[in-house]
Amino acid sequence: MRVSLFIRERGIRRYRSTNPKTLYPAGTIYVLRYTPNGKRIWETLPTGTTHHTAKVLAMEKECASLKGEAVTPALKPKPAPVVKAEIPAGTLMLDAAIDKYKESLTWRRRCEKTVNGYGYTPLTPSRIRAYRDLRRFHQQKT
Repeated sequence: MRVSLFIRERGIRRYRSTNPKTLYPAGTIYVLRYTPNGKRIWETLPTGTTHHTAKVLAMEKECASLKGEAVTPALKPKPAPVVKAEIPAGTLMLDAAIDKYKESLTWRRRCEKTVNGYGYTPLTPSRIRAYRDLRRFHQQKT
């Protein structure tokens, strides 16, 4: 198995093969490319790696594959599970707020076409305020 050394260009994120005669600036992103079992793998080396160190790592990986050792890419850390924020009781999600707003329109005896039209327009802050005012009015009335 052959291991090739590439750099990833900043801004356009394209891979370009390295040249040993070129001096690369600090912060260059080096990438190893190899194909174990017919599957192409691009392995990004850690930041702060120099050209010399990247070339040594490529040679070591190639030697390991020639010796018959298992060559595996560096494992990426598993992302931490995302904890969903608790929704306090009494708050409405957007879909539920739209449905309640549509119900209030039917309560005010709006045309069905008008009520259905509100489902397709975004719920703007002015409409939310109008809904809150209407709800307060309705609660005071009962």
